[in-house]
Amino acid sequence: MVDHVLVENVEEHVQEVVPVVNVVQHADQLPVVIDLGEVKESKVYLLLYRFVIVKSKIIYIVRHGAKVRGIGDVSISERGIQQAHKAAIYLLSKKIQYICSSPALRTMQTAEMIGHLSKKKIHKDVRLKERLDFGEDDITDYQYYIHLCGKSTFDRSYILPNGNTSINCGKLFKTVVDEIMQKKYSHSLIVSHGGIIADFLRNEFGDEYLDTLSRTFAKYRIVRTCSITTISVDENTGKIKLLELNGLHHLL
Repeated sequence: MVDHVLVENVEEHVQEVVPVVNVVQHADQLPVVIDLGEVKESKVYLLLYRFVIVKSKIIYIVRHGAKVRGIGDVSISERGIQQAHKAAIYLLSKKIQYICSSPALRTMQTAEMIGHLSKKKIHKDVRLKERLDFGEDDITDYQYYIHLCGKSTFDRSYILPNGNTSINCGKLFKTVVDEIMQKKYSHSLIVSHGGIIADFLRNEFGDEYLDTLSRTFAKYRIVRTCSITTISVDENTGKIKLLELNGLHHLL
């Protein structure tokens, strides 16, 4: 016997159907009666459950396009511009209503290309900044910078020179998600960085599960350049579902 029904359009990600027995506040909903048709010339009806529609909000999380290698607040490269343009074209069909971005130049450039096509304003949020940037806190030795990034990735409680840890950065990112959930928009976009996006995902879903979804993530604990990760958030419970990790199909 069916114990629950799930209806989820992966392209639209707008709603699902769940048993009302798990949603007490909707117990006044009318019962659903399933007509099984004629069985031995008689009608058979089966009362399975009463159901309630649960709406979810969709958030697309984009890592900035490929960047120019250098110290400080660098821009995206020619390749990054091409990636951002492709992401913008793909996301145009998703009817994005709200866009927020890390204030870093490379994320703002990526967000602005997407916002230009969708005609949406970009909202800067410092909580979306990368865990550590090359050149930050006078870190000018690239090998030392890579060492710090690696150490903080695999020791998530390691305190970086700027005071950040992987765990705390993920928590900061989550506060942005929580605030977006309080807005009226059904489809939103966050443009941020590979490290902090991964920090958020690791906090929410755990490495063991994420590793089964992406070999790149399992090896480097990072999302790829200009990839799109999609989550849905239940408006009633706040439960987050991961719909896509490291999506790159828009770049093909």
